[in-house]
Amino acid sequence: MIIEEKTEAHQRPGVLLLAAGRARRFGADKRKILLYKNEMLIEASVRLYRQMKLSVVVCLSTRGEDDALEWRLTHSGVSCLRCVHADQGMAHTLKEGVQRCAQFPGLFIALADMPLITSTTIAALEARCAGDLIVFPTYLGQRGHPVLFGSAFFEELETLQGDGGARAVLDRHAQAGQEVAVDDPGILRDLDSPGAVEQLRKDYAVLRDSGVSG
Repeated sequence: MIIEEKTEAHQRPGVLLLAAGRARRFGADKRKILLYKNEMLIEASVRLYRQMKLSVVVCLSTRGEDDALEWRLTHSGVSCLRCVHADQGMAHTLKEGVQRCAQFPGLFIALADMPLITSTTIAALEARCAGDLIVFPTYLGQRGHPVLFGSAFFEELETLQGDGGARAVLDRHAQAGQEVAVDDPGILRDLDSPGAVEQLRKDYAVLRDSGVSG
């Protein structure tokens, strides 16, 4: 039997960034919106985790429109996974992604349109990482993203169906939930409408220019 030696990277949680959806409610491909200088929204979200030296896998669809996005990300050193069944719902993307990331002791389930989360929040969540815990941030009592699942829950994440996300697993295992209260409204901020783009650009620029995110 060959035992794979754990690398330092695999002793830390990985990051599964979900970016394979069609963004129908938004009405356009928001992943490619230029947010800061020449940085796309999805790149800003990836940057948050890469600056923490975490391993990131970005889930994309197999649609042709994602080819250029994969090229751009991979040429900047980001790992991408083309999810064959992404159009069947988020649960199918999660299944393929979790299978790809089975080597990690924990996995951040993160969204591609939430770049305002601070590195302080990510560090606080990682500090609580354990195989039998589901760690999530709250701001003023509201639960946000990302959620860090211990490896004990990977198999169950792979059984989800349809458009349901990973929250169903947390709801079923409330006793395993570990709340981390943070002073970070970014855990609640996604890009839900075209009208919110300019405000997000302004807020992200402030975050970058202040050095809070880096």
